[in-house]
Amino acid sequence: MTNLPPTAESWWPLFVRELDGSPAAVAATSPQLGDRYWCIGALPGQDRMTTATTAYAGSVTKQVIAALTARAVLAQELDPEASIRHLLPGLPAWTSPIRLQHLVHHTAALPQPPALAAALGLPTGLAGESRLDNAAVLAALSQVEPHGSPGQAFSYDNTAYVLLAEVLHAVYGVDVADTARTEVFERLGLSGSWLGGSAPAVLPGLDPPPRTVGDGGLWTCAADLLRWLAAMNRGMLGADLTALVQTPGRLDDGTSLDYAWGIAHRPGPAGMTYLHGGSWAGWRAMTVRGPSTGTAVAILAATDNTPAVSAAEINLHRSLAAKP
Repeated sequence: MTNLPPTAESWWPLFVRELDGSPAAVAATSPQLGDRYWCIGALPGQDRMTTATTAYAGSVTKQVIAALTARAVLAQELDPEASIRHLLPGLPAWTSPIRLQHLVHHTAALPQPPALAAALGLPTGLAGESRLDNAAVLAALSQVEPHGSPGQAFSYDNTAYVLLAEVLHAVYGVDVADTARTEVFERLGLSGSWLGGSAPAVLPGLDPPPRTVGDGGLWTCAADLLRWLAAMNRGMLGADLTALVQTPGRLDDGTSLDYAWGIAHRPGPAGMTYLHGGSWAGWRAMTVRGPSTGTAVAILAATDNTPAVSAAEINLHRSLAAKP
């Protein structure tokens, strides 16, 4: 690490100390330094953590689902103004005012997984949410009421991205996991990444991640996650797709949001950055990228210490994006 900027050198020992022995893999890139990797610890029952170690990325999945949705919009296979009940006729009547764009930008006012699990009579807390899958979410929506009017306010929405995954299933006639494999993972060389399925890594004493796909469901490794971020910086899925997913959402009254398509966006001295995290009991994932600087940071960790992971991501990326 001797050729890293001084501010980048200082974050690693602090990060390790804050994690208190928790396994973690960090991957970062910049035009000046190329790709860099740091790893500590080991997942239970596995060898030492590496940038090829599979971990759960949680809501980072939303970036992939949003990109596939944008692809369908650009191909005129989906209309952002379409009612989701038109796209998924099995939904209850109260979902008719919700449009595709509401799902993408978290303005759909949908009930969230805890309420859906309760409607199905599942245990409270993560134990109940852990037993959800996409079919259960669809079934539960017929047993609950809306939480407000769509398009009026931003409210982070896991249910919306489960519905987006189901919309993509309806459009292409195959499971969204298969579409992601052929249109994203294989095209970008992300050989250690997939959506859904049984957990390949289990953290003792903790509820496994839910089986829902869309809001989560991504299993990946730090090296793949960095390739994904770099590919989006470079427009490798198409410049028009990259431009669309980086377009800020709006409320129905035109108010601009700081959330685009599956990613938050933040202005900074070195240009706009796009970031998103993911979490479940014992799992944390963080991503940030800067197209104007060609920089990106991906972190996967087996910890509940969100502040430490978030601070490491932000501080490392800031130092890499700074002018030499």
